[in-house]
Amino acid sequence: MVNPLTRCLEDYSLPPFATLRVSDIVPAVRAAIAEMTLDVNVIEDDLSDPDADISWATVMDRLEIIDDPVNRLWRIAIH
Repeated sequence: MVNPLTRCLEDYSLPPFATLRVSDIVPAVRAAIAEMTLDVNVIEDDLSDPDADISWATVMDRLEIIDDPVNRLWRIAIH
């Protein structure tokens, strides 16, 4: 069974609050954090190159995008 929170992240849709269970939150947050960690590692690898283009777009814009799923899930968890 697909976690409804994972699905709402993939679809950029609202979560199904009426059927949402507390047990759905922890696995979804853990999966989002694991994915974010991998993405941060990619950014770190990119920036470790001495010739790396370090700018707002190559660092902060990317961090904002990869942080979005965790932020969205956390807002659902504290709702």
